[in-house]
Amino acid sequence: MTFEGTKTEADLKTLCEMLTYARPAGSRSEKKFINRFIRPLGAKADAYGNYILKIGDGPVCFSSHTDTVHKSGGKQRVTITTDYMMKLPMLSQSNCLGADDTSGVWLMCELIRAKVPGLYIFHREEEVGGTGSSYIAKRTPELFEQIKCVIALDRKGRHDVITHQGGARCCSGAFADSLISGLGIEHLAKSDGGTFTDSANYTGIVGECTNLCVGYYDQHSSKETLDAEFMAEMRDALIRLDQSKLVFERKAGDVDPDDWSWMDDGLYGSSYYRGGYKSYSYNKGTAVTKLDKGGWSALHDDDDVDDIWDAGHRIPDMETIVERNADAVTDILRDCGYDENSLMREIYDRLGTLNI
Repeated sequence: MTFEGTKTEADLKTLCEMLTYARPAGSRSEKKFINRFIRPLGAKADAYGNYILKIGDGPVCFSSHTDTVHKSGGKQRVTITTDYMMKLPMLSQSNCLGADDTSGVWLMCELIRAKVPGLYIFHREEEVGGTGSSYIAKRTPELFEQIKCVIALDRKGRHDVITHQGGARCCSGAFADSLISGLGIEHLAKSDGGTFTDSANYTGIVGECTNLCVGYYDQHSSKETLDAEFMAEMRDALIRLDQSKLVFERKAGDVDPDDWSWMDDGLYGSSYYRGGYKSYSYNKGTAVTKLDKGGWSALHDDDDVDDIWDAGHRIPDMETIVERNADAVTDILRDCGYDENSLMREIYDRLGTLNI
């Protein structure tokens, strides 16, 4: 198909062109991408290399990241199907499409062009530890003095408004509901199954921090695709969003007593996870139960996780955890840079055999 005849098609052509840039963190192609698509909008770099722009005095911060998990920088070919799905050509040598998070960058560029009020942060180095957002959280938190919520545009699929990242609450249910209502997109729903994106590093500074779905699938793999038609729908919904009707309920730094987390303070350079301590619990119905508040809330970084369990309660073995949390483990492996081929190779190299 062609991108000719309508404004939407012209905008989606720009999205397709953005996807041709393979952008490992700190690569020359990432810099070229920023120079071509982000700097002309007026965004300025901070001391770490995050690009920031503010429009008006609205309560919303929009977040995305400019790096991808490509193994090498440069240009790649991108194809689009008759049903507006963007993907790599069949014989492509690239290890991923890079819609994570080119989709979020494109959406933010579109919102800026539409002069939607907000603080816009194009983060660097999300894919290698969230160090760009960690820098802002630690060094320049004053950026968020008037900000009530951070909406990261970096979630897979077409359904999720994330309320928890790594098992820990990042926004209230009331805020998520108000965002879903305001966007008016069919099938959007709250999800507590988020892993990590930059907004997680701001939950100690900003009360409501979420991650919003932006239409990509099979991220961090050569099978990655992007639903460009959904992207256009999300773009239009975000432009129409009445920010004055968003509900801000969670307070910055709040810890939900029902939280569990597999991420320690500092794993992503984060000031967010427990503010310097760790807490753990497991799904109800398992043999492991969470201690009462007095038992786990004082666990500090130098304590062993076994110390939080009463006698007779044991942490499940690794195989059980993987089996019962297959979707989350899959996301973790992809966040670490594995796709199907590299994971099979890793298993074969270790064991000399492979069960498929």
